[in-house]
Amino acid sequence: VYSLTGCGLREFFFIDIYLLGMYRPTTSSGISDLVRADTGKIFLLEVLYDGNMPEDLPNLWREPLAEQISAETLKILQEYYDAVKYGDRVQFAYLPSLGEEVRINDVPVIRDQDRELLPALIDLWLGDDPVSGNLKRLLLNGNCS
Repeated sequence: VYSLTGCGLREFFFIDIYLLGMYRPTTSSGISDLVRADTGKIFLLEVLYDGNMPEDLPNLWREPLAEQISAETLKILQEYYDAVKYGDRVQFAYLPSLGEEVRINDVPVIRDQDRELLPALIDLWLGDDPVSGNLKRLLLNGNCS
């Protein structure tokens, strides 16, 4: 059973970009469980921005991801990023019984056998140099009311 354990709003210049929810097994505790490869975790991203999306992954994502994932995985992620729009829900998950998977609006679009994408995204959101310090703080705070 997975429970919502953190959530946060990513804003940029007072514009709501996305809402990110972090789901973990009810038995998990602390950030160390997030980085453990064998622990299930789900991040649900809801696109809130209804303007024109940039054509490419933002540099704040692309550059750190390029250092941690294969060029092939980055290319596939870019292709699906191009299709994401306002209201879409993107799920990044690692489930021990299934492996690593990305879904857009509940449709599986990426299956990552190398299990490199989710750790890179966790580092992007919760690492030492996150895309947003405020988003990291909110995700780790655990208050989603």
